[in-house]
Amino acid sequence: MRIALDAMGGDYAPGPNILGALEAVELNPGLEVLLVGDRVRLEAELVRTGPLPAACGLWSLTAGWVWTRSPRLRCERSRTVRLLVAGN
Repeated sequence: MRIALDAMGGDYAPGPNILGALEAVELNPGLEVLLVGDRVRLEAELVRTGPLPAACGLWSLTAGWVWTRSPRLRCERSRTVRLLVAGN
């Protein structure tokens, strides 16, 4: 199974998200995790956690979320929406 993880989500990101992804692929053979987020911050965190295993990858995404009241407008106005990028 392959999943995309918004590695920048949460108050303490990306550290705990990366550690969780590493643990998940270690405990679940056949699982692949794509870490989605700011490549510079992800790579800086990987210096502390160690290199990614073959079952993990990085997808650089630096565009900010466009906040509006309508989820549809958020998707239309944002250049790269994490969920939509991961689904492609």
